[in-house]
Amino acid sequence: RNAAQSLDSLAARLSDGEAAASADTLRLPTEEVSDLIQRHMNYFPSLEEDAERVWRDARPDEGDMAERLTQYLQLRCGVRVRLEKADAMDRGIRRYDPERHELTLSEVLRRGSRNFQLAYQIGLLTASDTLDNIASDPGLTSDESRALCRVALANYFAAAVLMPYDAF
Repeated sequence: RNAAQSLDSLAARLSDGEAAASADTLRLPTEEVSDLIQRHMNYFPSLEEDAERVWRDARPDEGDMAERLTQYLQLRCGVRVRLEKADAMDRGIRRYDPERHELTLSEVLRRGSRNFQLAYQIGLLTASDTLDNIASDPGLTSDESRALCRVALANYFAAAVLMPYDAF
């Protein structure tokens, strides 16, 4: 979906008169995000700190990780997690309803993927300021770039929760 939106955005920019600009100045949102990640050498200390805080509070190493992360979402974020049959998910694997404070995950997700989706949602909710701060980098020149960056950073956060540096 993001790739299609990026393509539509680029096509719109080209048709709006940016076609006269050289190809070197037109950069896709994916390229801008990739450059930002490379500039930081794929290390974001502020996200690591946020993830370590979640690890300390959720204690996913003390029992079933999915259970612990689900409890964290419920108790700290006020978000209810439920599993849904694949048919009802309309080919999706996750759906978050901010009005109902409900995260719905597909029952077909394996345990590791389910843990990742739980940690990803925790990142979006608890590290939002950090995500926004990093995504405000001047190298990200469009809303698409900033949105894609937030997704990439939320993925980074989820991985940092599931595999903290100190523990590994």
